Amino acid sequence: MTERFVVAERFVAGPVRELPCAGLVVAIDLGTLAGSTRRLALERLVAAVPELTSRPAFRDRPDLFGATIALGDALARALGLRGPPARIDSPNAGTDTRQRAFFPLPRASLGGALVRGLDQLLAAALEGARGVVDVLDRVLEALIKTWEDPPESALLASAALARGIPVSWADGTGWLVLGQGRHRRVYHHFLFDGESDLREIAADKLSAARLLESAGIATARPIEIVSEDDAASLAARVGFPVVIKPSRAWAQIGVCPGITSEGAARAAFHHARTSAGPLGGGLVLEAHRPGRYVRATLVGGELAAAATSVAPEVLGDGVRDLTALTRESLALEPDEELDPRSLGILAACLAAQGLTRDHVPAPGRVVRVGFDNHGAMEDVTRSLHRTTRRLLAQVGRLFPSAILGVDLLMQDAAAPFDSRRDTVLEVNPAAGWALHSSTPEGARDLAPAILAHVRPDRVPVVAGVPGTGRALEALASDLAKRGVTSAGFTRERAWSGTKGGLLGVGVEAAALPCLDPRASVLLFEVDEALAARGLPFDRIDFLLVSKDRRSASGATGWLAAWLGSLHPTQAPPAPTTTRVARMVGAAREARPARR
Repeated sequence: MTERFVVAERFVAGPVRELPCAGLVVAIDLGTLAGSTRRLALERLVAAVPELTSRPAFRDRPDLFGATIALGDALARALGLRGPPARIDSPNAGTDTRQRAFFPLPRASLGGALVRGLDQLLAAALEGARGVVDVLDRVLEALIKTWEDPPESALLASAALARGIPVSWADGTGWLVLGQGRHRRVYHHFLFDGESDLREIAADKLSAARLLESAGIATARPIEIVSEDDAASLAARVGFPVVIKPSRAWAQIGVCPGITSEGAARAAFHHARTSAGPLGGGLVLEAHRPGRYVRATLVGGELAAAATSVAPEVLGDGVRDLTALTRESLALEPDEELDPRSLGILAACLAAQGLTRDHVPAPGRVVRVGFDNHGAMEDVTRSLHRTTRRLLAQVGRLFPSAILGVDLLMQDAAAPFDSRRDTVLEVNPAAGWALHSSTPEGARDLAPAILAHVRPDRVPVVAGVPGTGRALEALASDLAKRGVTSAGFTRERAWSGTKGGLLGVGVEAAALPCLDPRASVLLFEVDEALAARGLPFDRIDFLLVSKDRRSASGATGWLAAWLGSLHPTQAPPAPTTTRVARMVGAAREARPARR
């Protein structure tokens, strides 16, 4: 069994005593490694990553322990995370072979990937200098894949952390929570909370097209088809070539382009219905138009970025079939297979060219193996013509989503929009907008603009030491009389409005008040259990250190001092109904109304 050098001890959900934020506590155990072996491994790590020597952990402890912690810190920075630096738990403490450390990280899954990577890098440094460089690339790739899953959530989280907006992430679910209480916004499956109705409208391609057409906007004029006979007859009536696709599916599942015969239309009907399944809704047929694919992304109804691409292609060599050539173009690992969605898309693209996946193209023959929007993206935001910009603004008014993807088919993105040849293919409020950040020129990170539009933020936080639960509940009642809604965790219960509005019982429920969309202030009694688990907030505005909420005198032990240290500037004042209500009112006045 391979020896483990770095082991995850626990992930903390928020600040705990002496740890400033969410992150992972690890143990680094060098076992019985000789001093000379450690020094050689240290030299190899520093040679591969010279910037380790500038990290605080290495300056505190310039040995293999410090280098390992500094390496984890450098990897986190490479992902764009800007929290406090990794820290050694008591640099002078611990045995000669074991040391504990803390890595500030927003996600538990990211911590797991970091621990595995550091373990692999230490093993490589013990084996040889060349191995460190090779392993470093693989470790960073794995970390990026874990963090950027999906990349849109990672970009939003990074931008929010940089602005000091509270971020929490339910690992394993993809739910990203930005802000607190009534100022929080939840991002999931490319959509912000409160926009589900809009998604239902736009997700149906037939309904969305009819709405656009009623506004005088050119579309591909899709027609509903209900059978293979329907597909064949309507395709002949519209005129070949045509496209058949599911009305409600996404990610190009079941799309069949370039259909040139009634027999192909029947086959495409069967393929589209089978690929999309019952949740794909009905099928639609539309004319296949030539042109360049353009994806425009709107933020708050205004154009934020536009990019264009062409279908990816492979070049035949007369030896390998199209499946093998496609695998090579995607840089898949030898044991990595194409997923069912990719296989379906490949089959549909090849069918439009009269080919199958096992076909071996002649040397030099060019074959399309994806749709237009699967190719490398090129930014065209600045060159987009003003007529197209006006049309996009009109679409944004029809679909008032925080983020909206609009797919266009145009002869020339820089030319005036001509409804006789150019068209709006579809709209998507659950748009993958991270594609704009990966264009080789003109890369655009839309996360700051999105945050500025949805405006997640903090709400005032009142924290109290153990035994202040009743006083905090009384404060909530007083605030309610002034029209201020609270949510909190007191006496091991999470509640909304008042203690009677139960949300959950036990320390596991402590994060629920932060999700309450009505809460203008959060009240927390921080007992030992909650302190050990991690706080669901990283700053407090008022500190209650006495059972009498009108007095700041009383308990002044380590917990009160620790809670006070979370405030960035000065010791928080004692809470009174007037003070808290004033802060809530000031926050309301400072936040402009949403458009």
